[in-house]
Amino acid sequence: MVVLLLGGGITAAVLVHKGSGDGGGSPLAGPSSTSSSSGSGSSSGSGSSSGSSSTVYHKLPACDAFPASIMKSLVPQGVKTDDKPDTSDDTYYEQTDCEWDNIDADTSADRLVGIDLYAFADGTDPAIEEAQNALSDDESQSKQDAGTTDDDGSTYGSVAAVSGLGEGAFSQNVTVKSDDITHGGTELGMRVGNVLVELVVDGDEDNQSKAMDPDEASQGAQKIGKAVIGWLNSCSNCTG
Repeated sequence: MVVLLLGGGITAAVLVHKGSGDGGGSPLAGPSSTSSSSGSGSSSGSGSSSGSSSTVYHKLPACDAFPASIMKSLVPQGVKTDDKPDTSDDTYYEQTDCEWDNIDADTSADRLVGIDLYAFADGTDPAIEEAQNALSDDESQSKQDAGTTDDDGSTYGSVAAVSGLGEGAFSQNVTVKSDDITHGGTELGMRVGNVLVELVVDGDEDNQSKAMDPDEASQGAQKIGKAVIGWLNSCSNCTG
């Protein structure tokens, strides 16, 4: 099993390779209580006590509402798995994780797309400010990782600003090498209103001998990002 994590703050997107050993990366792991309040100096404890009783969460869309045609083009023969949204009172966000992969399909090129959504609510800080702070923290961590290789064999590329996906969107290519497989792709962070979006497009070629083409991964990530914007904006009361 190969666990691909995003460089700054995404929860793990897990890519399980057929008959392979373990290897992993160190990715975007999702907003923490510190990242969600970094701009205000507040803590998760003070945030929880001051706003949890009046917190109003925007709903998050179900993973199966994401455009199937787009996912089919990026993950041939892929299947979808998802988790129900989870609400955190201490950090004021609701989270849902969506993932599509074709690891069980009869193909020489494994593909995985993971999308994590964090819908912040008004708490110690306004929801949009919380989301902005969390995205900024993700980018800072990704920049810190850039040009390094961690103990799990993950090599992080430079951080690039991404146009057309709103203010502050950024991406980073990551390649993961273990003893018997190589895979990699693009991690992308962006914001839609009060919703922090973290996504990954990952895969391999030639039966796990090399990572998917970085240009293909980057273009795929931006395609997913644009679709996420439409997906969220078309959902009634999903963003604030």
